[in-house]
Amino acid sequence: MTPTLGIRREDKNRWERRVPIIPKHVQELKKKYHIDTVIQPSDIRIFSNKEYMAAYAKVQENLSPSSIVFAVKEIPINLFEPGKTYVFFSHTIKGQKHNMPMLKKMMELD
Repeated sequence: MTPTLGIRREDKNRWERRVPIIPKHVQELKKKYHIDTVIQPSDIRIFSNKEYMAAYAKVQENLSPSSIVFAVKEIPINLFEPGKTYVFFSHTIKGQKHNMPMLKKMMELD
């Protein structure tokens, strides 16, 4: 089975243009390691949907084919799925109250 990487669209802040993986690296992962990438569409991302498609990524809303999901900011609790690995930045170590439910949910999905 081919591993699939998911890249979540950033929607926590309307101004967020950053990405966790750039198209060049998506292409490298595909060519060198046969890793597929699925990326959610975005009109504000620093790299366009077309740039990701040219790098062999599939652009679609549904990230469920992905075993690993990358994001820049925290992911809403309702989007976590069991059996997946999530990689993103959060301030949970600081004990921010608004991030504790997310941390609890992730621990439950172990």
